[in-house]
Amino acid sequence: MGKRVPLASPALTGVLRSWILSGNIAAMSGLPYTARVLGNLSDSGGSGNFGASRADATGVAVSGGSGFFNKAAFAPPSLGAFGDAGRNTIPGPARFSLNLALTRSFHATERHHIEIRIEATNITNTAIYSNFGTVLNALNYGLPTVAQPMRTLRATLRYKF
Repeated sequence: MGKRVPLASPALTGVLRSWILSGNIAAMSGLPYTARVLGNLSDSGGSGNFGASRADATGVAVSGGSGFFNKAAFAPPSLGAFGDAGRNTIPGPARFSLNLALTRSFHATERHHIEIRIEATNITNTAIYSNFGTVLNALNYGLPTVAQPMRTLRATLRYKF
């Protein structure tokens, strides 16, 4: 009794000790978007407007639907009228990212060190969409158009002298 049983060899214990784990978590609510209509549109004066205009709000709830937002909540404005949908009425999805790093430094000599670093960004491999198609008369309406990079791993070996 009172004896300590070694769980691993001294060499293995030396390799596994003194690692430093660091990381960060980025979590935020989604950015809002505005539903728009592009092209040659009639404005209230009837002179014709070429460019961007707001869509009409149909009264249907924006959240829900089969995609990232309810596409039926917006419609092109009627001829001779401006759209009445509010600015930033489409809530964007929340974003979450977990990044980790594992580092260890070994003494090669008294003044020389070898450092090993393994980094992982977006370790949970969560899809992070940063832009959506919000133009009603476009083919990508209601679909994500830009996504942040997925999980990446990087290993670094550094010799310090």
